[in-house]
Amino acid sequence: MSDMKTSFEPPSDQPSAKKGMSGCAKAAIVVAVLGIIAFGICCVGGGFLILRSGTDDPVRVKAISDSILSWDGNERLTPILAVDAWIVRFAMFGDEAKGQIFIADSRLGNTEQTGQQMRGQMKAQFQQFEDTSIVEQETREFTIKGKPTEMMFNQAKGNESGELYWEIGGVVEGNDYPTFIFMRVLQSEFLEDDVIAMIESIR
Repeated sequence: MSDMKTSFEPPSDQPSAKKGMSGCAKAAIVVAVLGIIAFGICCVGGGFLILRSGTDDPVRVKAISDSILSWDGNERLTPILAVDAWIVRFAMFGDEAKGQIFIADSRLGNTEQTGQQMRGQMKAQFQQFEDTSIVEQETREFTIKGKPTEMMFNQAKGNESGELYWEIGGVVEGNDYPTFIFMRVLQSEFLEDDVIAMIESIR
């Protein structure tokens, strides 16, 4: 296990290229993490958040991910990074040739207000990707754990590559708390039915 006390970056002896995530994509997802953390700090009255431990060990990343959300959505991507802090847990999976998946929850409580504020953060984070532009924006409703759940279901285009992506996000009922989920995957690797099946695998 590799431990990180104050940084989201993988340890220097583990090259990021090996992890399969571009620096731009990693930076954008870290922005999402920081948005959730900022929400958490605000809700506890401005207290300090200390990220106590992080790991890029694939087994631990998968274990933390599974503790957040039970689903099959991350099986086709490589474990990248996970953090289990006192107020926030998150896990990242990625592959340079396929895309990225990020999930996170907050231990602030399983309340509707928490879910609504996380949804607000999620919508804001869709504007943080500078290497893609949304070409089609849509909201779809899925039945997750027996409840109607809205997900942003966008199509985006790489500004330089011209490749098409699915950019999907929302807040779902996780194992313990409302869980933020974001997927940005290449349409050449994931059919529409594939990403729908990933969402519907949440249990």
